[in-house]
Amino acid sequence: FPLIPHLKPKLFVFFVGINDADFDRGRPSEFDTSEGDGLRESIKRLRVVQRALWAADTLGNVMQRDPAYAGHIRTSKAPAEYTETRLADDTAQRAARNAEAFRLRLRRLLADAHAYGADVLCVTQPHRSVRTTQGAQRGLSESFGWNGKSYKYGGLDYDYSLRQLNKVMLEECGANRLVDLYGAPFDDDQFYDYVHATPRGTREEGQRIAQFIATSDLMARLGK
Repeated sequence: FPLIPHLKPKLFVFFVGINDADFDRGRPSEFDTSEGDGLRESIKRLRVVQRALWAADTLGNVMQRDPAYAGHIRTSKAPAEYTETRLADDTAQRAARNAEAFRLRLRRLLADAHAYGADVLCVTQPHRSVRTTQGAQRGLSESFGWNGKSYKYGGLDYDYSLRQLNKVMLEECGANRLVDLYGAPFDDDQFYDYVHATPRGTREEGQRIAQFIATSDLMARLGK
């Protein structure tokens, strides 16, 4: 945060995953950086390249429909919406590739935080794209990957991708710096769409994060 003078945060909280799990959405200029001394980074710092990337992103946003899991509208989450019973054929491969790219981005964030002399806390994110019905896990019939007519991937694909990111967070952040909200019990009424929490859900998330901090060594470290 170079534009904030004298900023010396003690703790960075990385509450990430739900947007990164959409392995079909990222474009070349998304999830990327212009920092560094390499040729790629140097090219991206050119104003003409930055404008071209901005134009490409703008055009892509116009042509690409938002993922169904994050519609920012209240959804019913009725059992009838959950009809997916298996992963798409290419989900495992694409999710693995996406997770490794996520790992590089997360490492960069952690390094930036540590450069401030700050500690870090990583938080996995819950969602409502899958549910257990009659003993079997089922996913939303349509979740992400708009192809112009329908969504290619469902809730099981989204959940699988997100779980790969959660594994990366555990490996990179460590168990003593990871709050697992993904595995915490939430109910449908705590989300207004399939990933964004209502005020009650947000309060629950905040309380769980605060409880983790209060019972960890972070309290002593932050008090210094």
